[in-house]
Amino acid sequence: MNDAAVWVPVPAMFYWGWLVPLIFGTICGWRYHRDKVRLGNGIWFSLFFYSFLTMLAITILGSNIHWLIIISGTLFVLLILLIGLIFTLQAFLLLWNAWIMWRHESHTLANMLTLYLGLAILILPFLGNLLSSHVPQPVSYFLTVVPNLVIFYLGF
Repeated sequence: MNDAAVWVPVPAMFYWGWLVPLIFGTICGWRYHRDKVRLGNGIWFSLFFYSFLTMLAITILGSNIHWLIIISGTLFVLLILLIGLIFTLQAFLLLWNAWIMWRHESHTLANMLTLYLGLAILILPFLGNLLSSHVPQPVSYFLTVVPNLVIFYLGF
């Protein structure tokens, strides 16, 4: 392959997208400076963080620096594999947290929510597969999608 070839051509107007993380970062900084304990601060930071990472990826791909693209792509794949591993182990981490809470805290419903959530994440996929031949298709689809959405939501 020719070293001068462009791997991913990025139009120049895409670099105007840097205004999005700049705006979100400014709003996040201003709101954090105003009131440090608001839930909205986390939402603004998440908007800033994910838009920043997206624009950084676009800039790296558009830079046509092959070694930088390879290193960044490798780090991205490793990060995705780590997130997948955490998703896989999430139910066990929730059960471990429930066990610690059970030993050190009272046995109230609020302290056992991680136990219920960990058990649900472990049991619902198997239950959905088992019931898929005995229930209508929409119910089977619901039993398959909902646990995955819960896992995805809790991961982020």
